[in-house]
Amino acid sequence: MATTEAAYRIDGARHIYLNHPERIHDGLLPPFLHAIAGVRTTIDAHGRVSRIEITREPAVAREVLPWIERLIRAAEPYPRPPAGLDTVRWDEIWLIDRSGRFQLHTLSEGQQQAPDSPDDDTDDEDEKGAAGAPSGPGR
Repeated sequence: MATTEAAYRIDGARHIYLNHPERIHDGLLPPFLHAIAGVRTTIDAHGRVSRIEITREPAVAREVLPWIERLIRAAEPYPRPPAGLDTVRWDEIWLIDRSGRFQLHTLSEGQQQAPDSPDDDTDDEDEKGAAGAPSGPGR
């Protein structure tokens, strides 16, 4: 159990994972995500959600915002705030793949590297001069 507001971030993230195991993306996230959202959640002295603030909206997939809020509220009650605090607030980044599975940045396993795009590869014609001979200094 967390003893500070900063440490509560881990407790809150673990609590969401425990309450939504079927929604957690297992392993490395894909290189391109469906949505990324920043959310600040405030928990009261009884472990109830008293406020949810969107701190970073997804660039395109805004339909995930009500879904995130429902998942947060469905996980109530949360662990109580650390001793001496009436409320606790934690910021989290939600990383959501195209299938609707997610990881929270606090517990994320990382993300796969994007494969090289065909435009980044140098093809044979670029390496050879117009006459088909290798080009470049000293050739």
